[in-house]
Parts: sequence; C-alpha cells; structure tokens
Amino acid sequence: MTASASHLRTIGRATSGCANLRLRVFGISPEEAGFARRGFAEAEPARQQRLEEIGRTFAYGYNAAILSTDPALISPELNAVIPEQRGFAFEGASMGFALLDILTPWHSRRFAHFMEGMAFPYIYIAYVGAGWALARTSPHLVWQLGPLDPLLRWLMFDGYGFHAGYFPSASCDQRRPRSARPQRLRAPSVRPGTRALDLVRPGG
Repeated sequence: MTASASHLRTIGRATSGCANLRLRVFGISPEEAGFARRGFAEAEPARQQRLEEIGRTFAYGYNAAILSTDPALISPELNAVIPEQRGFAFEGASMGFALLDILTPWHSRRFAHFMEGMAFPYIYIAYVGAGWALARTSPHLVWQLGPLDPLLRWLMFDGYGFHAGYFPSASCDQRRPRSARPQRLRAPSVRPGTRALDLVRPGG
C-alpha cells in the first residue's frame, strides 16, 4: 500500500476538530510533491513518478504526525506504507513531531519519544526529518527537541539543506545571514543541501 490521501481523510474524520485545524494550518498537501509545483525540470516519466511518490509519502507521514500528535498512535498509518517507501513516511513523521515540539511552549518531547520507540529502526532518516522542521522554523530552536545523539544530530543538516533545495523560495541561506546560525548547528565544512541538487532545474 502506498501513502493515501483518502486514508488520511479517514484518520481526520476520527480525530477532533483541533486535529483537523492543525492539519489545515500546518499540513503539507501531497500536490507539493509534483515536479511542476516545485519548479523542477521534467525527468524520465518512471523516475519522475517515483520521486513524486516519495514526496507524497513524506507528506503523508508528516500529516499523520500533525493529526495524531502522539508518536505511540501512528504505527498503523506508517506501517501501511509499502516497505520500500516506509522510511520516507518516517522521515516526514519525524519532521511533524519535531515541529510540534518546537511550537509547543512546554517540553513535549514527541520527537524524543518517536526516536526511542517505533522510529528506532529508521533513526538515521528520522534525524534527517527533524532538520526539515528546523529549516521551517529556526536552528536556534533545536534545544526544543531535547537531548540529541551527539553523532546522529549532524544528520539534521541533510534535512535542513534538502529543505532549502526542495523549497528554494524559502531557502534558509536567503532568509538568514551565515553569521546568525548557532555554533552547535554549523556544518564543519560541507554546505548542506547538495542532496537536492539533482532535482533542481539547471541554472535555478
């Protein structure tokens, strides 16, 4: 089974009005994964379809997290994704839980609970997902995610930079001077975002 918008609508009907409001405010439409929507150059049809499906799967996992807010309750939704794409759903869910942590005025620790629980088999790509949340907010707010693995936390740069390539109009490099980034989230030598370069239109 691939990620399904209708499946998420079913979840939404079973949740509260507050949950559906969160989805309307913070949700990511699966349409955002389209090459035309992102302004990417067209690719060979099969390859483009696969990449767009990966993007929709990411959005599916993210939206599931925003709807539920509880890392212990989204196992059925994430495990419903076919194994070859399931990691992208976990990456999206990680972004959702990290974003909820950042926006919650108290220590909710959803991201930490997700890492310690069902996301543990996908812990590497889940840390990447947290980087997307920092790109949507600010790397200064990384402390809201609680204690981080001293090695794996650097994987957040991949998500932080990939967001800048996937959403170039909201590039973190354009929004924030390099000197304003906190020391503990500065990449040692490699500029983040190179993972997305093969998607961006040449010269874009």
